[in-house]
Amino acid sequence: MTLESLAFETAYETALAVYVRDTTDGAHDEESLERAHELGRQALADNLSVLDISELHHRTISRLVREAPSGADAAAIWEAALPFLLQSLAALDMATRGFVEAAERIKVERAHVSHLHALAQSFVDASVEVPVGERLLQLAKSGAQLLSADGATVQLSNQEATVGDIPPRTEGFPKLPGADTARGIWDDQEPYLYWLAAAAHDGLFAVWRRTPYTAFEEAVFAQFGQLAAASLGNTLLYEREHNTALTLQQSLMPAKVPSPNGLNITMEYKPSSAHSGVGGDWCDVIQLPGGRTGLVIGDVMGHGVGAAAFMGQLKVAMRAYATEGHAPSEVLDRTDRLIPAIGGERIATVIYAILEPDGRLVYANAGHPPPLVTVPSARRPFLLTDGLSVPLGTGIVGAEIIRPSHETRLEHGSTLLLYTDGLIERRDRSIDEGLEALRELMDRPELPIDQLCGQALNAAIDQPNQDDICILAVHRP
Repeated sequence: MTLESLAFETAYETALAVYVRDTTDGAHDEESLERAHELGRQALADNLSVLDISELHHRTISRLVREAPSGADAAAIWEAALPFLLQSLAALDMATRGFVEAAERIKVERAHVSHLHALAQSFVDASVEVPVGERLLQLAKSGAQLLSADGATVQLSNQEATVGDIPPRTEGFPKLPGADTARGIWDDQEPYLYWLAAAAHDGLFAVWRRTPYTAFEEAVFAQFGQLAAASLGNTLLYEREHNTALTLQQSLMPAKVPSPNGLNITMEYKPSSAHSGVGGDWCDVIQLPGGRTGLVIGDVMGHGVGAAAFMGQLKVAMRAYATEGHAPSEVLDRTDRLIPAIGGERIATVIYAILEPDGRLVYANAGHPPPLVTVPSARRPFLLTDGLSVPLGTGIVGAEIIRPSHETRLEHGSTLLLYTDGLIERRDRSIDEGLEALRELMDRPELPIDQLCGQALNAAIDQPNQDDICILAVHRP
């Protein structure tokens, strides 16, 4: 509520508190009622509305109820305050009649507040990251609870969700445009069933029960229909974007994994779970001149179509620079300097490695989780932590970014594992713990790499994964 001055609000709260105290004590404070009338005239002069006064009144009584001694009758406090409210509104003749519609105004006011609170709660935890069918069922349950209905149905295009023991006569509901509502009765039931319908997003919401619906309940349900329609629209929009991003990302993944020079190469990709949002994870295998093999793993920060499209541009750029024969550090540097030209404002972590036919491995790492290597001669898998520099797209202006490369060698029988952070990150553990768990899991040289990757992926998605997971594994027989 916006008031002309703090003085009015303070004066109203003080006078109302005195009136409620005297009234609940059995005294009839006529001076406080006169003060309420004076405050009403002041509100009229200050261009305050009935809604302004009502909000201030409601807020003040709520505070008095909270501050009342334990065991105090809250309903009595609300009822005691009603004459003060009516007297303060007396000067607002036209508006006052809208507040004097019933003899027991306090009961109506509390019922209205309860309905409006329930309406708000129906959408407090609403999320677009759920399937449309599940969202329809949530809305049907919310609609039934909102109006204490025996059952409810939500119809959206060719989808429908219904709750309650009594099946609706859906053919009896009218087609409602816009935000319209309608009420009716099924008089062939015993006892009669009263239904209430509201327009939805390309569909209809309806509830039914054995007692008639009031005009206020119809108004509340109309608001519910509008909010639910917007919620469904957002859910449908998110689902379309999610599917578009997923299709785009999967189309950019290699359709067939090459195996140059007798290498065994495995790729695994798992999108984030439960509509959490498709990310920008990708991997690539590039056949280079001289029997060399280029290996790429990357992760664009963010989710959705934008992240997937940006990932596609980076993939093409890196493949182009790699086929030109540039070293890993140079490929990352050129790609990084290209990002402003493609309109990118995202950050990506990337590893680019070149595997020579003789097992020599040269790699550069732009802020990505370290590769894991299993070697027959080593006691257990180890991480390649060298050749590290900042991620791509950090946009450090006026400073030269040094991107070092590092060289190592893959023995025969070794396996190189590249992966994105979704494989090791969980909310219930640190990244170091995730890396250690991955090392233990991969320390099984007797298993083929496709089985090892599959087990690593299954372990990572034992809980709903909030990020995409991409794995690229290379085994040198």
